[in-house]
Amino acid sequence: MFHTRLREIEAKHIEIQQRRKQELEEKEKKRLVALGNMTQDVCDYGLWQSCEQVNEGLGRLKTDSQKRNALQAQLRFRKKVLKQKHSDKQVYNFSRKDQEVKYIQLSVAQLQQNVLKLIQDTLATPTHEKQSTGIPVLVGKFIEHTFLEGAERKVYNGNVISVVPGFDEWYNV
Repeated sequence: MFHTRLREIEAKHIEIQQRRKQELEEKEKKRLVALGNMTQDVCDYGLWQSCEQVNEGLGRLKTDSQKRNALQAQLRFRKKVLKQKHSDKQVYNFSRKDQEVKYIQLSVAQLQQNVLKLIQDTLATPTHEKQSTGIPVLVGKFIEHTFLEGAERKVYNGNVISVVPGFDEWYNV
């Protein structure tokens, strides 16, 4: 009796673990598909990294709908794929609330200003690390980077020169 009940409980635990694992795998697949779609959108429009590129990219597009989609793709990509941080989190929004608590879509000009804010923030970010982030201070340090190329293990030695502007977790070596 006891052993039968114990086996039932163990089987139930295993079933729950397998279901959770499957749910996590499905969630990760959806996340990767979404990131892939965002990346494809940016490949279609180009990753705009300067004011000139923004104006040039928008100039190639004919309709406001295309411009809105391109600007939204830039904002999504910077937030979700590049994980770019900004002090004003509303810079990533596509709409805002009015006084009557209705949501109003931002205009193309407002979306463009938000993209330009992110670009300016990227260019203005210092190339040294912020110690408050909790990430080890690596700028100026010697590193050994090991990676697999096919079945062969490669080692790259170098010095960390700076942090990639706008992306606190990326380094120039």
